Amino acid sequence: MSLKYLAKNILYAFFPRFGYWKNLKLLQKRGYRYDRDKAQILFKHNSKGPWRPSIDGVSKRVYDSYQEYLDHQAEKHNVILRSQGGFSGRTILSYRMKFYRRFKSLPRFLFYNEPILCLGARQGTEVEVLRDLGFSRAIGIDLNPGPSNPYVLPGDFMHTGFREESFGFLYSNSIDHAFDIDQFFREAARILKRDGLPIWDIAIHKKVDSQNVGCLAFESVQWEREECIVLPMLRYFKQIVEVKSEVDWKWFLIQGTNKV
Repeated sequence: MSLKYLAKNILYAFFPRFGYWKNLKLLQKRGYRYDRDKAQILFKHNSKGPWRPSIDGVSKRVYDSYQEYLDHQAEKHNVILRSQGGFSGRTILSYRMKFYRRFKSLPRFLFYNEPILCLGARQGTEVEVLRDLGFSRAIGIDLNPGPSNPYVLPGDFMHTGFREESFGFLYSNSIDHAFDIDQFFREAARILKRDGLPIWDIAIHKKVDSQNVGCLAFESVQWEREECIVLPMLRYFKQIVEVKSEVDWKWFLIQGTNKV
């Protein structure tokens, strides 16, 4: 285990704010109330939807345009910044340990100098952990990375703008924020090297059921069964190398692309 990773865990555990995150506290809005002060788009798109009826186990949020989708997804980080001023050190520590569990086996499969992209990385904790573990060329993209983010660039993971086969490894835990699942995987396969590795991290508790479609406020797609995600995943990627899970999450380490 990396000494840098361990040392920073200690700092996050004992300091309420540390590193880049301490600057985000200045963005907190005193007296902010989500139900009263949220952006106008969140009065339309919220935990009640609107959602299309499920097709083959997948339900999509109804957007009037692609721009409306982008605006809605970008607001989640704004809510976090205005209500909390970003996350506390303890919360970031819990995410760091979560990401370590995902990435600890990567040195068996990946050179440390491989270019890495994290999709939908928001504040960038996964990128920081990858760098702490020695993967110095890790970077993230997000629709709204916040101000002066050292780990994440502004970008749309549906249309990244990167050249074909630019990265040796991809990571995302944000597939349920994709505009379209097939397009998400198609774009990921396009920018990944042919023998590259992705880890797709799936929230297994965020599922559609007949009584409560659209139980969450920011997700743009939901699914009834794990195979609703795994089957489109395997149209674009070749071989599942590892599958691991914890209480609410399951992640798939895959190798190789099927260019479609």
